[in-house]
Amino acid sequence: MNYVTTQYEITTIAHLASTEQLNPDPIGQRPPVDQGWTTSQQIVDSLINGFSIGELTLRDIREDEEAKGIYGAGVKFLVIDGGHRIRAIRDYIAGRFAWNKLKYNELGEAERARFDKILINVTEYKCTAAEATEIFRRLNISTPVNAMEKIMANDQSQVAKEIRIRTRFYREYGIEPHPLFETVSKNGMPERPVRWAGASINERRVWDRLVAIALIKAAAKGHADAGYPAIEAMVEADQKLSDKTLDILDRFLNDANLVAKSVSREFNPRIYSMFAHLWFELLSLNIEFKISDHKKFAQKFFKSLAHLAGVKSTKYEDDYREFQMDANKFEKEFVKKFIKNAYKNFANIYQQREVAKLFLEDMGDLKGCVVEREKKRSETKNNIQDMLALQDYKCAIDGNPLEIEHAIFGHDTSWAGGGKLDDAAIIRDVHNRNMGTMPLDAYRKYLVSVEGYPVAPEMLESSI
Repeated sequence: MNYVTTQYEITTIAHLASTEQLNPDPIGQRPPVDQGWTTSQQIVDSLINGFSIGELTLRDIREDEEAKGIYGAGVKFLVIDGGHRIRAIRDYIAGRFAWNKLKYNELGEAERARFDKILINVTEYKCTAAEATEIFRRLNISTPVNAMEKIMANDQSQVAKEIRIRTRFYREYGIEPHPLFETVSKNGMPERPVRWAGASINERRVWDRLVAIALIKAAAKGHADAGYPAIEAMVEADQKLSDKTLDILDRFLNDANLVAKSVSREFNPRIYSMFAHLWFELLSLNIEFKISDHKKFAQKFFKSLAHLAGVKSTKYEDDYREFQMDANKFEKEFVKKFIKNAYKNFANIYQQREVAKLFLEDMGDLKGCVVEREKKRSETKNNIQDMLALQDYKCAIDGNPLEIEHAIFGHDTSWAGGGKLDDAAIIRDVHNRNMGTMPLDAYRKYLVSVEGYPVAPEMLESSI
C-alpha cells in the first residue's frame, strides 16, 4: 500500500465525478441518506466563503483489475472518505441545487472564476479492498462509524453483496432492490421509502442490518445469534450461502412486504424485528409453512403488536411471567417490559423465541391465514409403486389402467394448500398437469361433466 497527496481544482473533481471516472458512491461506502440539499448547500457555502471542507481520500484502481471488473473499465478512483463532499461539488456545478438562491451558472463572472480555482487536498491510495476498508475505519475514528457501516465497507464479499442488493439499487450490480425497500420520488424531491416510516433511506445502513439479521436466521432455519459479531463473521468469512437459504430470506422479505402492504402499514426497525421473530418461529415449527392470507395475518399481527408492545394499557402490563433469558437462566418479568428489551436482543436465541411465543399465544388460531405444509412433496419411487399396486394399477381419478411410467403422486388438497401425504393417491400424469389445485373428487366430476373424459363409473361413487 502506498499513497500520494496532491491538490485538485474543484472543477477537476466535478469533471471526474460527472464523467464517472471518480465514483463518489462505491458499494462499500455509506449510502447517501440526505433527503434534501441542506448538507450539500452547507458544503458549497463553506467553499465559497473560503473555509476548508477537509481532505478527500481516494482509492486509485487504475491498475486494479479485480476492482475494475466490479466498477467498470472507465472508473479510475473510488472515494474512501468524502463522498458527500464530492457529490455536492458535482451537483452544484451541474445546476441541481442553489446556494444563497443562486445556481452555479447564476454566479457573477468573478465569483464563478474564484470558485473554479478552489484547490482541494486529495490523498490517493493504491491499495487492496481490505486496506481501503481499514483506511475508511481509521479515518472515521473522530466521526464515529457504526458497526454495520464498518462491516459493509467490504465491497468484495458475496455475503455483503446479497445483503446490499436487497436494500438499494447499485449500478455495479444492476439489480433492483426488494420491493420491501422500494422508494419513490415525487415532484422532483429526493426519494423516500414506501414501506418504512420516516424519510430516511437505509440511514447508517439500518436496512442492511435488518436484512443481515434475516439472512442469518434463514441460514439457521429459525432463531440464531444475529448480533453484530455474527454478522461481521459471516461477511468477513464470506460464508457460502445455499440457494435454500436465499430462498428462505426472500420468502421472509416477500411476506413482510405483503403484510405491510395488505393493511397499508409502514414498518420501522421495531415492528420489523418483532415480525421477524414471529416469522422465523413459524419457520422453525414448519419449514414449508405459508402465509395464505396476508391481510388476515397482518390484522392479527398488528393487533397483537398493540396488545403486547403498544402504548395503550393492556392486560400485559400486569402479566408477570417467567421467561428464559439464556441457556441456563430464567427470570420473572412483566410481559410488556420483557418485550421492550428482548425484541432487539438479536444475539439471544432464547429471548427471540420467547417474544415469538408471546405473539403466537396472543394471535390465537392461525388456520385461516397460515398453511402448514409437509416437508415432503411426494413419496419415493418404491412407495409410489406400492401405492399403485394397492390401487390395482388403476388411476385414482379415472379408474382406468395406469402404467408406472405415467404414474404421478397426486395430493387431494394441493401441497401448496397444506395437502398431506396421507390424503394423496397415484394418478395419471396428464391429470396432475391439468387439475391445478382442485381436489381429486372435484376434478373427477369436472372431467365427466365438462370434458366428457371416460371415467370408470365406480370412481364417481366414492372418494379415494
